[in-house]
Amino acid sequence: MSSSLIISKFEDLSDDILMDIFDLLYPSVYIYHSFFNLNQRLNKIINDSRLLISLDLCHSINPSNFAYHCQIMLPNMSKQLISLRLSNEQKLYEQIKIFLLHIRLGNFHALRQLSLIQITFDQLRRILVDILSLNKLVRLDIDMFDGSGTSLNELSLIANTLLSKSNSIKFLCLRFNREFIISERASSSLTHLTIDACFSSDVPQLLSLCSNLHSLTIKIEQSRRRYPLLNIMNSDQQL
Repeated sequence: MSSSLIISKFEDLSDDILMDIFDLLYPSVYIYHSFFNLNQRLNKIINDSRLLISLDLCHSINPSNFAYHCQIMLPNMSKQLISLRLSNEQKLYEQIKIFLLHIRLGNFHALRQLSLIQITFDQLRRILVDILSLNKLVRLDIDMFDGSGTSLNELSLIANTLLSKSNSIKFLCLRFNREFIISERASSSLTHLTIDACFSSDVPQLLSLCSNLHSLTIKIEQSRRRYPLLNIMNSDQQL
């Protein structure tokens, strides 16, 4: 009795199995590097809205590769991208600047988490409307490169807009590297807030305006001296 060797190909796998394989690839950009535009079937699977993608592009090696991501790959992920991390920390180029040249943040309606590291004030002001338009965004982390050259009124306006205007953000982290004034009541959706600087005399006012918080982490500043982080947390109910 002879047995025959059955040779199968990658494309013989079912769509569901291929999607499971793609779901395990990390980082997700490898999916597009390896399989995009090979054939219509793979393109359909790659662009399926059930395939959720998280991208940390902070470690892209050079500007040309990153520009390729922005021009070719990211536009195809508008319905799938749920987490995005961008940074200006790279010494060779400004990643967020290149991103804004090629693509609009507001196109990614599925985004749930967004981290913008060492973003400039002008860049943040430019994309503020797009951030507020992301109605599925749950977590927002903003680390400003340098807020010292920005007026207190401008900085406070941006901060208060982010605090009060979003209808979905629950976790908000604002690291502006300087103090700002919170003057508007925080959105009812916001439950966890981290800010990097606050005058001790402003803490009662801060708590009164953020009445729905379950967790608050701030740095206290008094007489130009920074004190350790002050953590106030009650995960079960409002503060």
